[in-house]
Amino acid sequence: QVPKMQRLVSASHHAGLNAAKNGADILKVCAGDTFIGSDEKRNLAAARFLDTAGIHAQTLGNHEFDITASICGNLLKDSKVKTLGMNLNFPNDSSPLAQKVLRSTIVEGDSGEKYGLIGVQPSDLASRIKKKEILEGITTDDKEQTMRELQEEVNKLKQQGINKIILLSHEGN
Repeated sequence: QVPKMQRLVSASHHAGLNAAKNGADILKVCAGDTFIGSDEKRNLAAARFLDTAGIHAQTLGNHEFDITASICGNLLKDSKVKTLGMNLNFPNDSSPLAQKVLRSTIVEGDSGEKYGLIGVQPSDLASRIKKKEILEGITTDDKEQTMRELQEEVNKLKQQGINKIILLSHEGN
């Protein structure tokens, strides 16, 4: 079986070749679960891989919380990858993860087209992880609130002239 990251490079490479031939923009994104388990060296390698692979943006999945939110934030602090989490609520803005997570971002493709990217975490994040204390007080909005805020974020991007909006979701259903 081919490891996930190796498949990612292979998929983006082949898709990129075809897209480049057609003059299409290539956006590289990740929908979460990049960090799995508590092996800090492996997770740091995964974070560096995202930078090396030129990933534009990522959202966090439940496995990023196999480690504490502080450790996750420290692993991401020097990353060039935009980390998106529109429906995450932080108990304070001073945590390393709170300082790294954005609600959305705008990425410009090689053609000059601009794309809005929004990230959503599972609304049941606390039930998908081993220990709630790992979240360090972080909560996620329920599905209804997430949908309302998602529409608000889409409207904000549209007001900025963005008409291509991509949702990076680890929500599931």
